[in-house]
This record gives sequence, C-alpha cells and structure tokens, in this order.
Amino acid sequence: EVRAQHVLRVAGPARDDVDVDRARRRRPERRERRAVGESPLSARPPLHSHKLLERRLRVLLEDMADAHGFVADTEYAYRPLPENEVWVADVACVPAERDRNAVSTKWLEGSPELAIENKSPSNDRDQLHDRAMTTLAGQGAVEFWIVDPESGEVKVYTKTRGHHIYRL
Repeated sequence: EVRAQHVLRVAGPARDDVDVDRARRRRPERRERRAVGESPLSARPPLHSHKLLERRLRVLLEDMADAHGFVADTEYAYRPLPENEVWVADVACVPAERDRNAVSTKWLEGSPELAIENKSPSNDRDQLHDRAMTTLAGQGAVEFWIVDPESGEVKVYTKTRGHHIYRL
C-alpha cells in the first residue's frame, strides 16, 4: 500500500492538456479493450498522456520487480477467469516464471499479481470497479490499482482488505 503512494508521487500526473481538453468537450467514446489477435485498427488508441503514465509506472516498478523475480510491463494481456475474454492491463507485474509460461498460451491465464489501470475519459468508475473485482477473482491476483491522474488518487483493491484510496 505504501508503494502506491510512492509510485504516484514520483510519477506525478502525466497530462497532454490539449488531448484531455478535447476529450472532455466531446462525448467520451469507450475504448474497448481489443482481444489479442484482433485488428489494431478496431480500437481507438490511448491518448499520449495515458501511454506516458503507463510508461512512468512501468519504469518505476521495474527495478523493484526485477529484484524480486517479477516482470513489470505495459499493455499486458491476461484472461482473469476461463469464462472471460482476454483483457489488457495498462501496467502489470507477474512472476518471471508465469511470464515465461504465458508465451506458450499466447497470454497470461489467470490475473497478474498486480494490475494497474489508468483512469481516462474512456472508462467509468463502475467499469473499473467491475474490472478490479473480476481481476481479483482470478488466479494470481493480489492487488488492482486504479490511478486517476486528474484527482491525484490511487485506489488500491486487495483480496484481503477491500480497497483504500491514497491521495497526494
């Protein structure tokens, strides 16, 4: 939990004001997560500010992950439960062995140990809450973070202690 506070404080809000303002003025389109193997043109790409925050979070987590035998990566494909479609976490941390095994199955079966979603105009609170609950139900999941760069909050869901909100 302390890690969530530290990561957001160091990462800070990543914003591209022009794109954020443009997204606010028009009706937000849902950025549907595409299934692995689907045409990349079928989904709207994320705003540059969204990708910047993903990259910052991954870089901040990489050293800690490597030191403990984990892999930190962006746009990480996983199937939380057998009945779910393949989802993509903005940022994820998984044990290196699980990451290597995912190569043979095309994506991670079960949930990443840590999944991070960055709130954006294309996803709403209920959608993110449902994603957190389903991800935590999957094998492997320990924490699910929702990072809101606009409010400076990180909502951390855990299997054992519910959720907590950290504000900076």
